[in-house]
Amino acid sequence: MDRATLIRRGPTGVQIDQGHEQWLGYVHMGVVLVISLALIYVLYRVAVMYSNRPATTPADPLGVAKARYAAGEITKEQLADIKKELAKTE
Repeated sequence: MDRATLIRRGPTGVQIDQGHEQWLGYVHMGVVLVISLALIYVLYRVAVMYSNRPATTPADPLGVAKARYAAGEITKEQLADIKKELAKTE
């Protein structure tokens, strides 16, 4: 076989011999791998960013009770009972 039969046009229109086709396949796989890893990293960072947001409610029990009273979830009497119970435990 002479060299003329081994040369053909590649996808970019450039003449490529058969030995380089496999190499270009590996380059393509590498580019796809790098892009995939970059996308996974970006999605991971976004997930971490939104999962570490601080809670909107106070952490202490009295603060939670006051927030529930302010939201209308409990009555003034229930808030007073909670305050009494919390005073006993301290």
